[in-house]
Amino acid sequence: LPWVPATSPRGALPPPCRASRRLGSMFSRADDGACLADSLASCSSGDALATGTSVRDVLEPTLLIRQLREEVKASILKPDSRNDPNETFEGRVIRILESLGWNKKLRHVLFNMLEETNRQREYTLESRSPRPDTAAAAAMPFRATSDPLPCVEAARKQWENSINEELLAICRERGQPLLRRRQVAADQDGAADSLGHQKDGEEPVKLRFLYDTEDLLETLIQIVPGGHRNTGGAMDILDSPLWGLIQVPLSTPDFRMLRKRYADLNPRNWQLGIDDMPFVHEPDSPRASAARHAMDRFLEGKRRLGTKVVSEGFPLAARLFARTGVPGDLRPSFWRICLGLGMAGKVTDEERREYECLQQHVEQVELVTDSLFIMDVDHLTDSDHYFPFEEALRNVLLAFSRDRTVLQRTHCLTHQPIFGHGGRHGVPKDAAIPLSGVQPFKGLSSYAAPLTFLYDDEAAIFTVLRAMYCKYWCKLNVIRSQPDTLLGLCQVFEQLLQIHDPHLFFHLVQLGTHPLRIAMPWIQHAFVNLLEPAQVLTLWDRIIGFDDLSILPVFAAAIFVYRSPAAISTTSAAHALEVFQDGSELRVAPLLQNFVFPVPF
Repeated sequence: LPWVPATSPRGALPPPCRASRRLGSMFSRADDGACLADSLASCSSGDALATGTSVRDVLEPTLLIRQLREEVKASILKPDSRNDPNETFEGRVIRILESLGWNKKLRHVLFNMLEETNRQREYTLESRSPRPDTAAAAAMPFRATSDPLPCVEAARKQWENSINEELLAICRERGQPLLRRRQVAADQDGAADSLGHQKDGEEPVKLRFLYDTEDLLETLIQIVPGGHRNTGGAMDILDSPLWGLIQVPLSTPDFRMLRKRYADLNPRNWQLGIDDMPFVHEPDSPRASAARHAMDRFLEGKRRLGTKVVSEGFPLAARLFARTGVPGDLRPSFWRICLGLGMAGKVTDEERREYECLQQHVEQVELVTDSLFIMDVDHLTDSDHYFPFEEALRNVLLAFSRDRTVLQRTHCLTHQPIFGHGGRHGVPKDAAIPLSGVQPFKGLSSYAAPLTFLYDDEAAIFTVLRAMYCKYWCKLNVIRSQPDTLLGLCQVFEQLLQIHDPHLFFHLVQLGTHPLRIAMPWIQHAFVNLLEPAQVLTLWDRIIGFDDLSILPVFAAAIFVYRSPAAISTTSAAHALEVFQDGSELRVAPLLQNFVFPVPF
């Protein structure tokens, strides 16, 4: 590639990045529909849509083909200024399609179809019994069906029922229905704002989260094989397999599989977050000058290639590019393209109108969950990083709670929706409470907070939050046996740490501070509660690029190995916790690369 520098800060010149080579191949072949289907089939784990049918058969029933034919017909009837006698009719049609931008449109539409097919197939193995034929059941996605493992299914049902019971208990304590018309304050001094604040002189209602990370972890570690839950008091961790808290045998990826999956993190590939760092040792030496020159060429080439990817607007190409990092100025557009939110990479008028409608619903209808969502935002904005965005986060979270499409978009159902309370105040009869089906829990606002550094428009924050929650974050808050959900990710972390640093693992267990109890909040909240915002965005680049959440436990294990010398010397649980509480100096890309590829080769 032209942007690969002639010299490297590491010494030897690394070969071109694998993802970049695949990008170049993709751009050269993407105009051919059959080649596109082949490329997507190789990247979509054998999707029947790409391998069993042609592109024409897939797109024929859609209105898109009718629009395409009308535009091509109108262009053919116009006088052609080119008048090339050697050009065939087929060649002219292809030229017209390219001039009208249909090559990009067809790529984008076909990729979205493949993504939707993969989403629908992702959890089909969960279905074990037919669902009841009711209006409420019809409104729920099939991803609410049972888990293949009976012990996990029993724990999931009990967990979801306990959440709903806790919410109903809050309603009884506050004397408030699940939904009601928004109450506007009548007086000016000491009036309630109907969002959870009390009037002066009133007895304040003590709010509490429906659950937090500790509650979820306690439920996970009580799941044991055979369908019997561990209720006989405290569990002896030394009697468990390899000292781990997760007892359920899952088909999680081992380190060899993860290393192959994250091959683009190899030191041979230049990375944003590593190779763009300034050369600080001997800054006046010739070697430092050459390194700075190489770094400048790398950044220039990376940005140039990224601009081309944005102009193409193809999600698969954008994901391949994001695996080695995304320049900060291109990141807002990149994430929207990777998430399938449009080729332009900007919020559309339709998305803006949708967000405004949800805001109007918030102003008109009050849900009992509103104060719980706001309490979570207030807890998050105590941070020095996110307090300026408190109002935006409140608005986005409340709008998210009103979005009924979350139930249809989500890859797996986070909570069991509460039906049967709609039909009033403009809320449909078959709607869930809250309408998104996502109950408020401690840390939900963490998924929206880093987005405030990317977008200054609340509508853009909302659409990206919804896309990322439905695709990724929902899996971090469910009790399922699939390897890419929270249970499997926790087991991956325990296995990696026991393999790479068993001495540290056993030392922490002896002190009474199990490693998973430290790492679980990091994994569940995607490290928002530990890292600096810039490093959170760097980590999320890789999550979106690899389209995989396993990078979260890998990074958690990398932090433990990095902190191992300090943690080994601790003699108490409190001291050990202090070692892992400060993440201000942690850098994502170097830690990930050194953990997955400790020896460059």
